[in-house]
Formats: sequence, structure tokens, C-alpha cells
Amino acid sequence: MYGLIGKMQVVAGQRDALIAILVEGVSGMPGCHSYIVAEDPSDPDAIWVTEVWDSQDSHRASLSLPSVQQAIARGKPLIAGFGERFETRPVGGSVSSPTDSSPRAMHAGAPSSYKPDGYTSVAPYLTVTGAQSTIDFLVQVFNATRLRAMPRGDGSIAHAEVRLEDTVVMLTDAVEGWPATPSHVHVYVPDVDAVFARAIEAGAVVVKPPVQDGDEDKRGGFTDAGGTTWWVSTQVG
Repeated sequence: MYGLIGKMQVVAGQRDALIAILVEGVSGMPGCHSYIVAEDPSDPDAIWVTEVWDSQDSHRASLSLPSVQQAIARGKPLIAGFGERFETRPVGGSVSSPTDSSPRAMHAGAPSSYKPDGYTSVAPYLTVTGAQSTIDFLVQVFNATRLRAMPRGDGSIAHAEVRLEDTVVMLTDAVEGWPATPSHVHVYVPDVDAVFARAIEAGAVVVKPPVQDGDEDKRGGFTDAGGTTWWVSTQVG
């Protein structure tokens, strides 16, 4: 077994944003028994990370995982420095499921609580220029529900979530080293024509008007101002 305990200093006022990036970017790491992010009660701009791995090799290999690389790129601008760092050799103990039902707590929980209530196992994650505009677009067009938004010091969004139909969509503003990338997302909606009307009103560019091909779903697509293309369908028959 291999353990690490380390302290991070965070850019002033950005602790919650960095915590969100860390706990959501490290799920499913092979060989990781526990990854706990904790606030330092004596320093509002510091966090502690406690890790337990089956081996030091598994820890090293995790640094090459795409999800971890993405978390590093997104979190780097929020880190002011590093404090104490200790290597340990775990020999026993347990991890209990948290009683807190918040996303942060649920992500840090035991395997029986590996995701928060109401979240699907897979969620679109959009890196865009103008995350707030994209959120406003989703609310206007899809009647999405705003869940949370964590700002960076420059006013951009480090991490945000909205509920769209039965799925949570996650977003972040592009930063240096992590540019915006064109994305395609498919959404089933009750009325594709109504969604299209709202999208056009909100300034979307039509890629394909909604049409039904034979016995297929009625489907069309449009692109929002941030560059994301949304394909929407209504099941017919």
C-alpha cells in the first residue's frame, strides 16, 4: 500500500472551485482506494489531500489518465503553491459513506456512494468560450435548471452544472492550456419543434432543421454561440 498526504495553497477565494475540480476529476482511478480532499479549518486558502493507493506505481500511472490531466490543467491556475507533503504506508482502516448528500461528499464517498443522487454515470463536459452565455442559452432553450457555478478570480467559470432533462451537463470556461473544443451533444426532448423555435430565438445557427426520416425519430441540430452543436430528437410512433 502507498499513501500521500499533501497541502495546497489556493488562490484567494478559489478554494471551493479547486475542490470541485479535484473531486470530480479523479473518479475511477485504477488502484486508488481513497482520495479525500479536505478544507484546512485554520486557513481559508488551503486544502489537504489524503490518498491511499495499492502501490506507488498505480499513483504514478494515474497522472497520465485523461481525466487527471484535465483536472490538472483546469486546477493549475487556482493553485498558489504547495505546502507539506508526506508519504505513508497505510496498514488498515475503513472508509464510511458520508452522511452529506452534496456532490462533493458523494464523490469522496465509498464505492456504494460513488455518485450523487440524481446524477447519471456519464455526463457531457463542455469546455467553451463564454460558459455563462451557454448556461443562459440552455435555460432559455431547454428549460434547464441551474445547479451551481464556481467562478475563477478573473470572473470566468471554473466549473458549472445545469440539469437538462434527466442529465446533468457540466461546463467550464476555456483557459490557457485548456482551449475550447467543438462538441456535439444529443438530447431527447418532448417537442423538438418547440425547442428549435426557442433556439432560433436565442440566436442559434441551424445545422439541420427537424425532420422525420421514415420510422426514425424526428431530429435536427443547431449550434449555440459557444460552438457546441446540439442534436435534439423526439421519438415518433
